[in-house]
Amino acid sequence: MAEDKHLYVISLYASQRSRNRQDFTNELNQIFSELRLDRSKNFFILAGDFNARHTSLGDSSNKVHGASLIDWYTTNAPLYNCTLLAASTPTYTPAQTYLDHCIIDSRLNITNLMNNRLATTIYDSDHKALLINIQLDQSSSLLPGTPPQPRHIFKATNWTEFTSFLGRTYNSNVPSNRNLEENEIDNFLLDINKSIIQAIENKVPKSTTTSNTQKYITKRIKQLEKKKSSLLTLLHRLLAKDPRSRNPDTRTTKLLLAQTREDLNIEFSAAIEKHWNNTFKKINHRDSSKFMPSINRIFRPKNKPGPADIHIPATNISILHNSGNPLDHTPLCNNKYVFTEPTSKLNAIGAFYESINSPRHLNNGTRLKEIIDARISLFKRSIEEHKANNSWITTFNDTNRANNPKTDNIESYFTTPAKIEAIIKRLPNKTSSGTDKIPTIIIRHLPLNIIKDLTILINNALNINYFPKIWKVAQVIPILKKEKPSEDPSSYRPISLTPNLSKVYEIIINNLITLHSNQNKIIPDNQFGFRHHHSTTHAVHKFLADVNKSLHLNYMVGATLIDLEKAFDSVWHDGLIYTLIKKKFPTNLIKLIWDMISDRTFYTTDGTHSSSKSFRILEGLQQDLIQRVVRY
Repeated sequence: MAEDKHLYVISLYASQRSRNRQDFTNELNQIFSELRLDRSKNFFILAGDFNARHTSLGDSSNKVHGASLIDWYTTNAPLYNCTLLAASTPTYTPAQTYLDHCIIDSRLNITNLMNNRLATTIYDSDHKALLINIQLDQSSSLLPGTPPQPRHIFKATNWTEFTSFLGRTYNSNVPSNRNLEENEIDNFLLDINKSIIQAIENKVPKSTTTSNTQKYITKRIKQLEKKKSSLLTLLHRLLAKDPRSRNPDTRTTKLLLAQTREDLNIEFSAAIEKHWNNTFKKINHRDSSKFMPSINRIFRPKNKPGPADIHIPATNISILHNSGNPLDHTPLCNNKYVFTEPTSKLNAIGAFYESINSPRHLNNGTRLKEIIDARISLFKRSIEEHKANNSWITTFNDTNRANNPKTDNIESYFTTPAKIEAIIKRLPNKTSSGTDKIPTIIIRHLPLNIIKDLTILINNALNINYFPKIWKVAQVIPILKKEKPSEDPSSYRPISLTPNLSKVYEIIINNLITLHSNQNKIIPDNQFGFRHHHSTTHAVHKFLADVNKSLHLNYMVGATLIDLEKAFDSVWHDGLIYTLIKKKFPTNLIKLIWDMISDRTFYTTDGTHSSSKSFRILEGLQQDLIQRVVRY
């Protein structure tokens, strides 16, 4: 802990003899006042038997101490920056009531919360003990840590300057009059990435704090700031010649500057008031269960903690081995290895995800699998011959350039700068990014010279049925599912983030798949989800119409609703390709899809730490991978 910081751990017992609400409140105030817990250098955990029953704390009824505690917390939480936490199960076993609670400094990072409640454990008492795990290595306020990393404020960027700077500094010369090999495509894409990152570092504003005034900035404020800057420049020039401000121009400029500053103050006050009025209007004060959480999210935001300690059974040898974690110094509890370090936890979760994406053939020995294996074996052999012979669809040259191919019959297979630009303009205006650190809000402002080179590279990739290797690496963020045990890696939902530039290529491939599907009516009419001009609402209407029709004819109606767990995470690649062959998709497109879904890797991250190794995806389709290859 830093030398100037203090952590107070306080055990509390509130006697049942005190029935006076004021006495209860006064004693709490005395503790916080004498220890000066309102000071920023003092951190605290106050827990114990409050003898406080209240429905908002999980109990079935409200008592005097419970009402007093809630009133005290509502009044003093902003002053002491604290959080009131109840137990996940009744703490007084004989009566099955919630008497034990915790008031904790909101800046402390609690790692074992489940649905915002504390776990309990059996103790040598008629009360259960509260379990509170605090991770100090992520609480920079408690430790002498490094300053926060600056973050980019993308929405404050001058996009005209950004696009102009990127257009000037990007100097790669991607040839359009010859065919490119796989490694050349990858290297040119890396050059594009480097140029974009350089432009981001030079032209996107940065902030080291999580709270800033950017949310208050309006168009009028920007205009006044620009006017103030111009007046300051002019005043400095005038004062250099007229230091005593005797010239009328100098005095006039001073008056204009003072008026502009006053206008800025008025505009800022109005913008701040408008922002908070709109924020408070969204808070439902009539719903007591959501009122304080809404207030906490606004005034006491917390850094999202990483995964809790991960427990892996000692019998699960494959996950333990694939995680790469050393087991010699890993604690073993109840025949389970307990991983506590951030990297080791992410390694264990990554190994679990890899096991989901591993082959689990349930049809071994069946005639269907024999047929598919034989057909896919021929398919893979043709791909190897294709690569060995350096085969391609067309030859790019001076008369048939890669940025606008003119080949007959397959013109619709390739793309153009205009099509790429149209796709980019429809990308969501988001600031999240994958391994390339390039968000879509940046891609939407690429200069024309990069769009042209990107077109050349994509057409060359299409020409050899190739999906670039640098676009096959994803970062996966594990998110704890609601009401699931935090120590189990299966309780974390994987959120995959792939390079955003790859989404442009995926949209082109998706358009090719959709074109063939529509022309050959492959997708049945009763498929409503993930189709253009269709929605799940249409499926409900169709279902109700069929039910009403059957009831009108006096038929008996039954419905079976099926939800397949991890359906797309365990898709059989060979089975998918066999289906595409049976549906007579173009051979080049099938080869491209095979290359896209093969040899993909990922690593896990919590935003601060990352796994020390990458993991393979042998089967299954990653999140949103061309809408899971158009829903298989």
